[in-house]
Amino acid sequence: MALIRRGITGFDTHNTVGFRAFKKAMYEATRAIGASLVNAVAGEDITPNFHQADVDFRRCEFSVVCNRSFPIVAIVNRPIEMAGLQPIDVPELATALRSFNFEVASAAELQRPIVDSDLEILSKGELDQVKYWKPKRIADLVFNWWD
Repeated sequence: MALIRRGITGFDTHNTVGFRAFKKAMYEATRAIGASLVNAVAGEDITPNFHQADVDFRRCEFSVVCNRSFPIVAIVNRPIEMAGLQPIDVPELATALRSFNFEVASAAELQRPIVDSDLEILSKGELDQVKYWKPKRIADLVFNWWD
C-alpha cells in the first residue's frame, strides 16, 4: 500500500491512531527483540502529527514515530528535529511492529522525493498545506509539524 493517502498529513481526516495502542505495540515489539522502550510521548497537540517512542537496542538509541491518522510508523535517528526526520531501517523491530498491524515505512520510501502524482490523492486542505510548507521528501509529508 502506498504511504500517502487522503488525511495522512493530519488535515481533513477523522482517522485516529490511539497513543495507548501505539505504546502497547511498542512495548511488546521492543520486548520481543530484546530492546527497551525508554520513553513514549503522545502527539496530543496540533503538532506534531505523530506519536513518538524512544528505544534502546543493542546500545543504539533511536525513535519510532507513528502517524496519528494511520498506523504507519518510521524508525528514525535521534534527536527528532523539525528540520526533518532521518529515517533508518531496523529490520528486527520492523518485523515485530508489523505483527501488531503497523505499516513500517522503510528509510528508502521516506527519503524519496515527492512527485506530483504522490499528491493526487490529498484533499484540497492538504494541498494548501503542501503549497505552504513545501515538503521535499515523503517523510516530510507523512510526519510533520504543520499547524
